[in-house]
Amino acid sequence: MKTINQNLLTRRAAMLGGLGLGAAGLLAGCGSGSPSGGSDAGASGSPSASGSSGAGGANAVGVLPIVDVATIYIAMTQGIFADHGLDIETTLAQGGAAIVPAVVSGSSLFGFSNLTSLIIGRSRGLDLVTVAPASGSNGTVGGDYFAVVVGRDSPITDGTGLSGATVAVNTLQNINDTTLRAAVRDAGGDPSGIQYLEVAFPDMPAALDSGQVDAIAVGEPFLTIAKDQGAREVLSSYAQPISDLTVSAYFTSRQAWEAEPETISSFQQAMAEAQAIARSDEAAVRSVLPEYTSLEPDLIERIVLPSFPERINEGSTQALADLAQEDGLLEEPVDLADLLGEGSS
Repeated sequence: MKTINQNLLTRRAAMLGGLGLGAAGLLAGCGSGSPSGGSDAGASGSPSASGSSGAGGANAVGVLPIVDVATIYIAMTQGIFADHGLDIETTLAQGGAAIVPAVVSGSSLFGFSNLTSLIIGRSRGLDLVTVAPASGSNGTVGGDYFAVVVGRDSPITDGTGLSGATVAVNTLQNINDTTLRAAVRDAGGDPSGIQYLEVAFPDMPAALDSGQVDAIAVGEPFLTIAKDQGAREVLSSYAQPISDLTVSAYFTSRQAWEAEPETISSFQQAMAEAQAIARSDEAAVRSVLPEYTSLEPDLIERIVLPSFPERINEGSTQALADLAQEDGLLEEPVDLADLLGEGSS
């Protein structure tokens, strides 16, 4: 089996120390590492799900227990990683912000993140590089896996009505509020007066129902849960105005990219096969969710799935970078060619 080059550990630790970026700095800098963010109410009781015995030779991948990472479990349960000579062990993080430092320090070879978090990380000196796409908007306005919803009795009927509203997001200054502002502008509204409140995804339906917030920006499965309670969708902020939005990706450090080319290549090939299965077989995605979540079977069958793109859409990633720049989230301009490696189109 291919293993991590242990010489990377010292170099990664030195990089963190040289940048002055401990865990607290990374938590503040990168926020949530996924579109479904820093909450893990859908997680199973186990702290990790493993595709191997967990022996020292396993390559670790930091993930969140959300539908966006279904393809890595398809690759594990269908033996795709084994076919490519890989021993993969996934670690379910309590939040996306924990994944980036794990990759930078070398405790995980790969990690899962939304692309805005990776763009922010790059702007703050972390030499991260994507290796494979994970999830994307399905592009359906009114039928995407992420949306902004309001209560059943709310006077808000569309994106323009969100001007001046209080909206819950799982992480401030990240992909969900930047895309929301863009979507409100695209709808003809003024996003400057929107007030954002950081609320964990599992708590969002209750926050909306109690009137704590006017709207919630929420992904599956909590989107379906909120709608079951009467919430109405008013904005599909992933589906528009950015076309064909790639939301998340798997990534590694530049050091690992250069030191472990065979492992990286094998992982990319295996994930490409798993992504292709997910695109052609929706049942394969739904059937693997019990492997790493505690979602009820009825909910699994009803939630809206993301897309599982073949490649990272460079145009949509540039749009995310432009929004992050416009909203003052970047310390330095980001060279997307360096971040996206060979996995974009």
